[in-house]
Amino acid sequence: MKTTLVLAALAAGALATPALAQDASNNYVQFNLGASLSGEVDLEATYGPDSFAGEADLETGTFGSIVGGLGMDGGFALEGELLLLTSDIDTDDADAALGTPLDAHLESYAVMVNGVYTFQAGSLSPYVGAGVGAGSSKFRLAGESEDDMGIAWQVKAGVVIPTSETLSWDIGYRYVALPSFDISEPGASIDADTSAHIVS
Repeated sequence: MKTTLVLAALAAGALATPALAQDASNNYVQFNLGASLSGEVDLEATYGPDSFAGEADLETGTFGSIVGGLGMDGGFALEGELLLLTSDIDTDDADAALGTPLDAHLESYAVMVNGVYTFQAGSLSPYVGAGVGAGSSKFRLAGESEDDMGIAWQVKAGVVIPTSETLSWDIGYRYVALPSFDISEPGASIDADTSAHIVS
């Protein structure tokens, strides 16, 4: 329910403000909606006497974020960003090795500080950026949910297309490394590192 409400709020914001709202001081608020088109989970799992170590693929998932930015001289900007990513995980190989369906799903939140540099190219404004922060990865596995906190980071690039003096569209790509997940319980353990390719 929490995920649905967050995404609904992001969607409403995106409709009200297409992508980027700027004022004369170059401060801005940005709403991003998109999808994780691919990604992978480096997965180590044990279930009773059985174990699995290998990769599992992220299926197409949902991405959303809210950004507050402070524009500076020379094309640089400093941002604070709250992001959310949800995706199912293809665990067919792990299911076969462990002898049980994991029915895996990922829900990850992160708060990041980004540095962004924007190039001026006529009416378009290409940019590159990187960020680091902290977040939480919540995995649903075999009907049970557990979460773990850790470090998250990203690199991103895109182009800003102005539509007026105060509104712009931002079309972007980012690679996000999500917080690691490490949970051990009697009879079972999961250790996962997850990354995703996102367009927004």
